[in-house]
Amino acid sequence: MRSNSKPHEDLVHEISHGSTDENFASLIAGIADRIEGARLNPVKISDLVSILREDTTKLYKAVMRKG
Repeated sequence: MRSNSKPHEDLVHEISHGSTDENFASLIAGIADRIEGARLNPVKISDLVSILREDTTKLYKAVMRKG
């Protein structure tokens, strides 16, 4: 998938500032926040899965970006 939805872009923005370690920590925290916010709602969980699978290359590049 490569539609680059608003939720996907929001996650990329959250994780694209700082060192690689900070970006990875931000990615994990962002995923945890979204899981917690879904509160076992199957539709929200499905949306999260879609966001994470949408453009994995873009997420990877955002995490690996330096400062």
